[in-house]
Amino acid sequence: MDYLKLPGQTLRIEVNWNAIADFCELKGIKDLTELDDLSKMTAKDLLDFIYCAAKEGERMDGKAFKMTAKDLGSGLKTSHIVEFMHIYRNQSDTGLVNEGGKESTKKKKRKFFSWQNSRV
Repeated sequence: MDYLKLPGQTLRIEVNWNAIADFCELKGIKDLTELDDLSKMTAKDLLDFIYCAAKEGERMDGKAFKMTAKDLGSGLKTSHIVEFMHIYRNQSDTGLVNEGGKESTKKKKRKFFSWQNSRV
């Protein structure tokens, strides 16, 4: 389980299919290729994505999530975005194993929610 630590609050973050589906519904996204690169999102889109992941994480922890995206945004600093991106990367890592039984060390160009230009 991964948590985003905000001032006075810790939120569980889950980037699962529920969070992705909620984000797509919120943004009116019908074509999943629009999600190919998070670095092309607007700041508001990224906030909404973090919001959906936090809402899902809190649901999975059995907690009521009464915060709005605006409330969440007021507590987020740049360091929290970096922390979220680390969580996102860990949760979206496929962990694919190659034929030799080891994880592939080759960099592959990933689509569907890639964060290609991040220095995180």
